[in-house]
Amino acid sequence: MIEFIFPLDFDGAEEALLWEEKLEDAADVYKIGLQLFSREGPALVADMVSRKRSVFLDLKIHDIPNTAKKAAQAASFLGVKYLTAHASGGGEMIKAVSEALRGSMTKLLAVTVLTSIDETSFRECYSMESNIEDHVLKLAQAAEESGADGVVCSVREASLIRKSLGDRFLIITPGIRISDKKDDQNRTSGPEDAKRAKVNGIVMGRPVVQSPDPREFVLKIKEYLNEN
Repeated sequence: MIEFIFPLDFDGAEEALLWEEKLEDAADVYKIGLQLFSREGPALVADMVSRKRSVFLDLKIHDIPNTAKKAAQAASFLGVKYLTAHASGGGEMIKAVSEALRGSMTKLLAVTVLTSIDETSFRECYSMESNIEDHVLKLAQAAEESGADGVVCSVREASLIRKSLGDRFLIITPGIRISDKKDDQNRTSGPEDAKRAKVNGIVMGRPVVQSPDPREFVLKIKEYLNEN
């Protein structure tokens, strides 16, 4: 099953919960990122979990191993389904976060290269001769070796990772769009690409918010993603 993950990228709990009420169980998982978590903190996460919603806590942890480990422990106590940490934090950090989550229900997703980064900005940021695809694959392989359950990457790299790391490794893909309209995401793809790449979940927000019937829109995308 390919999960539909809806990002609660809003300024406060009131708007976030309004969208949770609109979509209900149409969305399989609700993602809480830095924007909302910085304002509402653990209380909103706990509230969502208490109402039987699966939560993807997208904190993108990136710190020294001991600090990362303690942050992960705190997040796991909230009962979230997914937690993110930057793969570029290194093997020791990923290993520390993985150890912190051991025995909990929380899965560790290692963030590879943000979908807002294109080839030009990649070379500017990383000063590397390799391309994004090769770099993402190396990060994914290193994260898997250090205990990550999966990765967050663009659909464009998903097939490479699936081929290299097999079916048990989770692949979650943000930047899913219906049209080619440009926004702050550069490495975008459509639902058909995600399905073809055999990802485990897609993160889609803006097309849902812009839809005249958001819940029906989500249900149709899910039906398409999971039909044979």
